[in-house]
Formats: sequence, C-alpha cells, structure tokens
Amino acid sequence: MSTSAESAGPNAEMSAFWNGDAAKRWIDHDDRYEAQLAPLTAHVLSRARLRATDTVLDVGCGTGTLAIASRRKLGSTGSVMGVDISSRMLKRARVRLAETGLNRVAFFEGDAQVSTLGTGAYDRIISRLGVMFFDDPEAAFANLVRGAKPDARLAFVCWQTRAENPWVSTALSIISEHVEMELPPEAVPGPWSMADPATTTRTLNDSGWRDVTATPIHGSLHVGGPGTVREAVDFVSSTGQIVMALDGAKKKQRRRALDAITESFEAHHDGTGVAFPYAIWLVDARR
Repeated sequence: MSTSAESAGPNAEMSAFWNGDAAKRWIDHDDRYEAQLAPLTAHVLSRARLRATDTVLDVGCGTGTLAIASRRKLGSTGSVMGVDISSRMLKRARVRLAETGLNRVAFFEGDAQVSTLGTGAYDRIISRLGVMFFDDPEAAFANLVRGAKPDARLAFVCWQTRAENPWVSTALSIISEHVEMELPPEAVPGPWSMADPATTTRTLNDSGWRDVTATPIHGSLHVGGPGTVREAVDFVSSTGQIVMALDGAKKKQRRRALDAITESFEAHHDGTGVAFPYAIWLVDARR
C-alpha cells in the first residue's frame, strides 16, 4: 500500500486527481473506456512479447484491463503485478479480477516513481497510457529500471499530440467556440506529456534503458466504444479533458456546444460507432 510520505510526495497532485472525481468518472464509464481503448491494449500486448513464465509489471494499471489480459497470455507460473496511484481504480480492478477467477495477479497501490518495486523482479514492464503523469519522468523510469531483471523489456503506449488525436481535439475545438476555456500545456504531466518521441527517447536513455524505439501508430477508434451518436456525446461530455472544458459553462453555452458536437459526431458514425483517428507512440526498450 502507498505510504503517507508517497501521498505527500512528488506526484501528490496526480494522486489527488486520480483518487477524486476523475477516478469516479472513469469507473462510472469503465466499460466504455475499455471498448474505446481496446486497440491500444492490443498494441501493448503485441509489442511486449510475453513468455509463459514471465513476471510482469503493469504501470498505471487503472482498473486492470491490461494486467488481466497479460495474465491470460502467461502459463501457470507466470504472474502479473499492477501498480497504480488510485485506490479507487484499484478497487474496481480487484472486483474485475475476482470475476475472472485468475490467479497469480495482484494489484499494488503506489507511485511507480518512488515506490519500492523490488530489485530485478520483472521480466516485462508494460503500460497502456499510464506513464505520462510523473512529475519527474527520468526518476520514474530509473525506478522501473531497478525493478527490471537484466535484459528485461519495457513496452508502453502513449498519445501523440492532442491535435493528432481528433477523437478528443474535435470536441475541444467545438467547445472553444462556445465556452471560454483554457487547457493546460501539453508538456506538463498529463495525457500529452510524452508526445515528443525525441524527448521520450532521451528520458529513457538517461534513466538507464537502452535500445529505445518509438514507433508511430495510427488507427481508428470508436469514441466510448461501439454505440449511438447520443451515447458517444454523453460519454465525451462526462469524461476526460472535455468534461473539464465544459466545467463552469452556462447552461445555454453547454447546450450549444453539445448540439454542435452531436452534429459533428453524426458525420463520423460508421454504422458501429462514432469513429475518429487516433495517433500513439508504441515505445519499447531493454534493460
């Protein structure tokens, strides 16, 4: 479990964020998030090259999807540990795990930047969008190096820039036409902080990882997973940076913005769901 020192540590702001309303919103829409992010889960699992006996660490494991999917690919002696700063999301992860009946999976509440993760404990360290929130990324990845076995592999996905991800930037642009809003800079800890592959590569090299590659991946996802336009609009207006952009808007401003988003989403419904391009970096490295 996390300690009081960690709670007041370098990522205290993110700890408060992911243990507050952000966690509640994610949990309330967990199935829809997972349906939307399924392509990213598949990319991590493909690049991780899991072996039957591997010990695996899932960083920023959230509600447990990647950890559970990883365990399914291992043999009877393989194991997975998920670490996350959010006790609320880990509670949901444990419920989901219990429903699977899988063994040799555990979840640990801690900050991967500072928590003791063991020394030379893991064959594979993986993450789906869980490594972009550190106050000090170099320190965090150095801590992960300490937890990795010799020649262990690191594999994770992170977003490219907000502009290259119209599944979110389209709605934000529409909202900005109706609501005064100010989004945080992309370089600060948050979803877009690792959008520059040169910076990411340098951070990993400086923290002790080697043979770093950042492969650009482009694809299409359904906003909130398969469903109707109305379901997609309800999802985006209740989650992530979009709900923050709408926070404080007057009732008429909010209504106009949501009507405009609905009109835009109608043009992107492909018969299964509201489809938009996404852009990620698929990053891997060796200990």
